[in-house]
Amino acid sequence: MSDNEKDQDVTSQDQPTTDETVSALENAMPTPPAPGPDSIRTMENAMPSEPADIRTMENAMPAPPALDLDGK
Repeated sequence: MSDNEKDQDVTSQDQPTTDETVSALENAMPTPPAPGPDSIRTMENAMPSEPADIRTMENAMPAPPALDLDGK
């Protein structure tokens, strides 16, 4: 084929061309199910506080008795 010849369309000339109908999925990205109330994390509460039943010691790592730094 020479450079002067025109390229022919793939469709034949006797068939009219129509626009394709593109159909999308009804719900391509469904929302995940909501987690239970204990595991909800939002930007407002990204790091929820610990449950109220956790008890900590007042002085978890006291100084050794030989140093006499506890003031006791």
